[in-house]
Amino acid sequence: METRYPVRLAVLGDLPQIISLIDSAASWLRTKATDQWAAPWPSPEAREARIQAAIANKITWVMTDGPDLVATVSFDHGGDPKLWQGLELGEPAVYLHRLVINRRHEGLGIGAEILEWAIADADEKSDYQMKWARIDVWTTNTKLHEYYRKLGFEDVRCEPEDNPGYPSCALFQKAVTHDLVNSRKNYLDPSEIVKLLPASQYSVNAH
Repeated sequence: METRYPVRLAVLGDLPQIISLIDSAASWLRTKATDQWAAPWPSPEAREARIQAAIANKITWVMTDGPDLVATVSFDHGGDPKLWQGLELGEPAVYLHRLVINRRHEGLGIGAEILEWAIADADEKSDYQMKWARIDVWTTNTKLHEYYRKLGFEDVRCEPEDNPGYPSCALFQKAVTHDLVNSRKNYLDPSEIVKLLPASQYSVNAH
């Protein structure tokens, strides 16, 4: 599936920029009557370690416009057993995380585009066809829930009492349509883009 901007694997040098995207999104979210990302969860150090691990494990991707990040998303095939149940974990699925869009690209459908790209990429690279695309969403951000519904995701459940202290217990899934898989994606090898770093600061949209 082609995208309007190239997509590549994130590299460690992207870490400060990705954190900046999230922090900028958090500032914007504070104007939207939600407590999402009001503070790094569970701490700034743990958040940074989690993002760094995702980059090291090659599950984080960034969409770029020259040296600027347009969006970032992470995805893998392992569901969190604290959130997803036994039968669900046995189904072939891609699990999406940390979708953040540059605020300057608001209203252009970038969120939907990079999500479709991620689903298609995961399906294409898998040894078996994906059945579901799944995501856990901030429990109290009902506007974000509606955003994913508009993208075709359906409610699975929202049971925060089962995971006290965990902020993203609203679970959604979408059936994977395999016609999303077309030609190889226009992503770049990390070695080709290191020279572009570092990038500037960002104003972002959490959708």
